[in-house]
Amino acid sequence: MARTNLCTNPSFAYGTNGWERYAPSSLRVTSDTAAWGGHDRQSPTYLVVDVPAQLQGQVATPGPVTVAAGQALAVSALVRTSPGIGLAVRVEWTVAGRSQVASAPLLLTSSAEGDRPTWVHVAPAGATQARVRFEVH
Repeated sequence: MARTNLCTNPSFAYGTNGWERYAPSSLRVTSDTAAWGGHDRQSPTYLVVDVPAQLQGQVATPGPVTVAAGQALAVSALVRTSPGIGLAVRVEWTVAGRSQVASAPLLLTSSAEGDRPTWVHVAPAGATQARVRFEVH
């Protein structure tokens, strides 16, 4: 199956353009050419999301993408977290002009060395857009 990257600025070559933060987190771009957890990097630049201690919930999101009902949306990211922090992906769908957050169980990843999980979500009936929300737990 052919995969198409729908994310705006996935390599962060243009800084944080196309990405939004949720307060009180902050976003910054930095670089590192070393592999993380044995996973090759697709780009030397990456996004750092700084979050205050004990924060839980959404912290960052790329812009919305157009989808059709039944379309599979796979989200894969090379992730490195601080100890005790888990990262999850939840999808916010636009259905009939209204926001609807997926209630599917969350797949958490937590790795100080680096991990590349893939989260898969399927657009519900009537969906026209999807916004991927990165959350900490």
